[in-house]
Amino acid sequence: MHGQLGHRVDGSQIIQSADDKGPTNCRPMGMALGKGRRATSIACGTNYTLVLTQHMALLACGISSICGHRDDSNWGTPQEIPSLVGLPLVGVSAGDGHAAVVTAHGTAYIWGENTNGCCARDFPKILTSPVPVKFPSQSLQTEANKTMDDIEITHVACGCDHTVFVNRSGHLLVCGSNYRGQLGIAASKLHSTSSIVTVHHPRGGSFVSSAAGNGHSLILDAAGDLWATNANGLQCILEGNPVLAMAAGGDRNCIAIASATGRLKPLQRSFSIEMIDETKSILDTVDDLLANVESEEMTTEHAGQEIANKSEELLRHPTVLNLILNPTKLDSIFERLFASGDTSTRQIISNSIERGIKSGLESLRGSRMIYPEAVRCMLNYIKFFDLRRDESIVFDQKGEAIFLFCDTMLGLPFEGYNGEYTRNDLIFHWRSVTDTRFFACSCPALHDFAVKLYPRKLFVSMLVRPLLLALNACLKFTVDENNVVHTEPSRRAVPVVVAVLSWFYAMAEEAGLADATDFYSDGVSKINVETLFEDLCRMKKASPHEKSRNFYLCAHPFLLVSDLVTRDFTCV
Repeated sequence: MHGQLGHRVDGSQIIQSADDKGPTNCRPMGMALGKGRRATSIACGTNYTLVLTQHMALLACGISSICGHRDDSNWGTPQEIPSLVGLPLVGVSAGDGHAAVVTAHGTAYIWGENTNGCCARDFPKILTSPVPVKFPSQSLQTEANKTMDDIEITHVACGCDHTVFVNRSGHLLVCGSNYRGQLGIAASKLHSTSSIVTVHHPRGGSFVSSAAGNGHSLILDAAGDLWATNANGLQCILEGNPVLAMAAGGDRNCIAIASATGRLKPLQRSFSIEMIDETKSILDTVDDLLANVESEEMTTEHAGQEIANKSEELLRHPTVLNLILNPTKLDSIFERLFASGDTSTRQIISNSIERGIKSGLESLRGSRMIYPEAVRCMLNYIKFFDLRRDESIVFDQKGEAIFLFCDTMLGLPFEGYNGEYTRNDLIFHWRSVTDTRFFACSCPALHDFAVKLYPRKLFVSMLVRPLLLALNACLKFTVDENNVVHTEPSRRAVPVVVAVLSWFYAMAEEAGLADATDFYSDGVSKINVETLFEDLCRMKKASPHEKSRNFYLCAHPFLLVSDLVTRDFTCV
């Protein structure tokens, strides 16, 4: 009908009116999610379906108000929502006309029909793209000193026109319609609200998850007791028999599965948290394999291919890479990867890493990446270009991976990002090629992550040095017997690599994270002085229009060693 079953619908079958009837499946049919994707959680709303995969990506099919606009050629096929790409999603809920997701770091995003303020805002009436839910401090009336647990969301449930969030402190944060008391508040006290309201456990305990129907909600607490909403607020309907699973659907319908007292432990955590553990196992598996090699419990040859496979899997999925919050751990694992095995084993691992980087960055093409949680992976990718320091292995010989990385990073279309450039070989332009401070303020999210998470030593070793190694490799050249200069195929990546380095240089200068010498490029210093002189002359003679259309290496003196910078070149 609307493509909500995940099967392609012919253009002539697309339903424009709710009264029309379209193709119907009377028996269960499989939904093709795509190669390598496995569903871990499913949420069904009115005329749409949301599927959460094992790598924390969300696939959607159905009505355009939830799933976005689709061409007739792929109407009904499950696809990612562009603004959610890259976010490490661990929870999903589907209501009548609105939906919500929760990330591994406790942020909730919501979109769809904002009936009675169920999307936690007064307007607009329809949110066509997911937006983060803001939890103002005045709504968190728990303690005098608020903690991160008060604003980190662990679970969400969407009803017909109401939404119930559970935070890490175990309180309910609710919004939307309350005409039947479905928010856990007496209907006589509140009819509806577009502002977040806090609801505490009646007995001082903590809640762990929730489920929502048309006009009612079910809430499970840490003791395994089940609470239901009614016109008077919250009422405990199942006590003493720990609840293992629950569901609320339709109008006043609900079901709960409980165990005999003392037989099984109650449901202490939501399904989404279990998925985090499963996803983290990718990095943990690499860590364990390296430990087995180091302790000689496994041979390098036996573990090498498995390490390569897991490394590739990690890099193929930016959402999983976004889970890594500790740069020190990533640096430690990389250095152990770098030192593991002989040259042939390292080459196998290197090839897998290159494939993983390319695949992961390609998956970001067409995505919006407008939220900070989605872009953290870009910093994590950089460290893997440090493989170039091992001259015995071949890595990104054509410069495709580094070009794709820098191209993706410079194309991030979120707040304040005003860079513009062309991708034709060495033609590059930024708003101001000489004002490197512009970069530091144009990417607030990445800037904050780099400054706060990377101390001085890691800033240089994990963010600057890998990019310099890539730049040096791109600048390599040979001169034959006829004095003809031959450059590398990766030469085209030079402008975008320099642009990203300019951004980090401005950041380092502002926050004192590196010395000027840390940005000196051996590749630039090996360029013939006459060539640099010609580049400088072209730049000085160029018109403003020409400067805006061409790349000049001399416009970035921070890459030049001091003796080159201080030479007195005079263009005639």
